[in-house]
Amino acid sequence: MRRFIPCLFLSLALSSQVPPEEPPVEELPTRSAAQAEFLARIHAGAWLHTPKWRRGDDGNLQFWLLGGEAGDGDDEFVSLLGPDLHDGFAHGGVFGWLSLWCQGPSDLLGMTDFEFHCAALGIGTSDGELRQHLLKGCTFTGPRGRAELLDRVLIAGELGRRGCKPAVAEMRAIKDRADFPAELRERAATVLEALDGQPTSIARHRLDPATLALPNKLDLCIVIEHARLPDMRGLTPFARRFGAITAARYMEPEMDDFAFNSNRAQRGTDTVAELPFALAHRFGNYRLDHSCVGITVALNDSPPFHVTYQAAGAFDAKTRSAAKPIAETERLDNPFLGGSLTVTAEVATGTTSGKPGKPKPEFAATLLEDTGAAVRIILPPRSAMVGLLSTVGFPLLRSADLRITFQNGNAVLALTVETSGEEKAAAWVERGTGLRGDLEAFLASPAGKVFKTDTELAAATQGLLRVKLAQEGSRATARAELPLPSRAGWETFFRALQP
Repeated sequence: MRRFIPCLFLSLALSSQVPPEEPPVEELPTRSAAQAEFLARIHAGAWLHTPKWRRGDDGNLQFWLLGGEAGDGDDEFVSLLGPDLHDGFAHGGVFGWLSLWCQGPSDLLGMTDFEFHCAALGIGTSDGELRQHLLKGCTFTGPRGRAELLDRVLIAGELGRRGCKPAVAEMRAIKDRADFPAELRERAATVLEALDGQPTSIARHRLDPATLALPNKLDLCIVIEHARLPDMRGLTPFARRFGAITAARYMEPEMDDFAFNSNRAQRGTDTVAELPFALAHRFGNYRLDHSCVGITVALNDSPPFHVTYQAAGAFDAKTRSAAKPIAETERLDNPFLGGSLTVTAEVATGTTSGKPGKPKPEFAATLLEDTGAAVRIILPPRSAMVGLLSTVGFPLLRSADLRITFQNGNAVLALTVETSGEEKAAAWVERGTGLRGDLEAFLASPAGKVFKTDTELAAATQGLLRVKLAQEGSRATARAELPLPSRAGWETFFRALQP
């Protein structure tokens, strides 16, 4: 499973400043035998608690909460994601937010943790059980009917991903049934193309430089060609498992209130798995093709930055316009919910500041240039982040361009830095060489042991150590090729970062 962008390996190398002296030995927290046994079971695949779930009349997944919402009442079924999806946003963390805009070739609905979703609803996940559920009777009316429609859209996509050839019969039956919703018939037609070995009829869209809205001051720009990303559908199952491991490290099974606490911790862990489905249910499913994120530094504000966002793709603008907006009380202190968002059938435009900016066609054309990269991170001239980089030891630069390409199971990172002259470019190469030495020192420390002993992490770190640095006049370049770890490799990586 090649799932995630390996930028974290790069950030680890850039931030590792291990002194040449003998590094201090990390003191790990002392655990009781019960804690150690509990944590071992979670690492082996167990969960914090085994609750009950059901679907409510509003279509949302409900969780059996011990003590109820107040904590001192009767046990009851409550919305897994809370009112206005508040708990989903609060507990989803970085992975939850990432699943909403970094979906690879899939769509929002496809980022749902499929195994968890089906298990919670009592839907069998064998090919035969899924095929049978596809044609199970349903009126598809009302909020609950829409949820059952999305179940079937999700199942059809999963059967296509598995390459389940016998499902051709169900896909043809669905595609030709006029009484089925268009959303399901369209998904069946797409899956049928894949199962029949035909080229996809999905038309990918691109942003138009003539209409791309950019802020007056752009300090960082991220451009994503989503179809060129790896398959990201493993992100939410990984995040759910990692959440359980993280919570288990701080739980004491011998405490009297352990069942109560583990029940609530499990609820928090499960939210990331269901957040994409709940959002698709309420606001409509969407697929991102080409997006541009602009970041403006605003040190006197909280948070100290503003974000503008524009994406081309396919959006269910009709469902979104009819949906009840998130209440103001749930938007407080959350710039990503408190900004503005405009959605049409093919373009979504948003901003956290309420000021989306204006078109700058010539500049936008350079940002949106098709370089073949899946991700492009651009530090434009006169960026406020240039000064921030210099405060952590990087030489001054004029601009920078990082391109990330995924090919043959590897991530290729290519960085180009423009400076004011040859001396500054040489200083960048020298700084990069120093970072490589810092990484070698880190790998020699107790904390870096896992990055040498784990096969996948060792391959990735070796890729960083083999980074190619060069200078061409006032330009410095760096190129690294990193093998993408499997899901197990990423779990090992994040465990190594925990105390």
